Amino acid sequence: MFFVSRGKSLLMERATGHAKKEFRPLHFAPAVPTPPRSNLPLTMLRARVVPLVILLSIFAAVVIAIRMTSDAPVVSSDSTAHDRDPSDATSHRSVVVVLPFENLGNARDAFFAAGVSDEIATRLAAISSIAVISRTTAARYANTTKSIADIGEELGVDYVLEGSVRWDHAVRGSRVRIAPRLIRVSDDTQLWSGQYDRHLQNIFDVQSDVAGQVVRQLNLRLRTEEQRAVAGILTDNFAAYEAYLHGREAAKRSYGEHDARETVTWFAKAVALDPAFATAWAQLSIAHAYLYHVGFDRSPARLEQAKLALDRASSIDAELPLVHMAAGYFH
Repeated sequence: MFFVSRGKSLLMERATGHAKKEFRPLHFAPAVPTPPRSNLPLTMLRARVVPLVILLSIFAAVVIAIRMTSDAPVVSSDSTAHDRDPSDATSHRSVVVVLPFENLGNARDAFFAAGVSDEIATRLAAISSIAVISRTTAARYANTTKSIADIGEELGVDYVLEGSVRWDHAVRGSRVRIAPRLIRVSDDTQLWSGQYDRHLQNIFDVQSDVAGQVVRQLNLRLRTEEQRAVAGILTDNFAAYEAYLHGREAAKRSYGEHDARETVTWFAKAVALDPAFATAWAQLSIAHAYLYHVGFDRSPARLEQAKLALDRASSIDAELPLVHMAAGYFH
């Protein structure tokens, strides 16, 4: 029957000249249910990216704030003599690196030795006619075995100031022995060396004198404000200064919550011992603001503490660079 029917169809196609269209059923693939859209990936992305952006911003601000008291805002950490622009005024200045002074005393006094060299670098950084390599870069050469020539070539510096510190706790009244050396890189010549054996209360006089010796050896003429910066005293309370150095050490140890809270504790102790310690107040404000902005403590009370410390620092010395940095960080 199939062949008969098919034959009739062919005859009709030939007679009419039209081929009969053949309809075939359409087969649809079974519908695949579309999974409901989820905001989870976007939420997770935000949860990861936003804190990361905030943390990077906080990190940059904290680093800058810490360096304001120890680094020179003149030469980039990774600048060398080969990549300085001759047209830049910085290129015409002598470049100095203050290496971390070697701690010859008890291991627990390492923070103090680092603080001595940091403070000398801070004083030199206030002089416009020289450039000082940042403390962060200089710290990489702590206890180094590299020669002065190698250090000079890597950092592009003209002079290296190095030295040692020994805090003698056994001596009645506690004394500190500091032995700095200034070396000219070009010919590895020791231009000056000193031996200081002083009571701890006179540590600022030693730091000022060392910075002054560098100025004299380089034949620099200082403006009035630069002379004040070189001879300045952060505090006349050594216990407050010691607490301040502990705070600085905790601040650069890590960016975790434990060290951040320890930083606040030390700076708070410093200002409690010396309420006129403007630098410590500014650092305390930054430490409080860090806890708030990074998310370790988002309470209004924490932000208020940062504001109170900032106001106190500003009332003592509104022109202090670190006070301006703390204000920018708070806002």
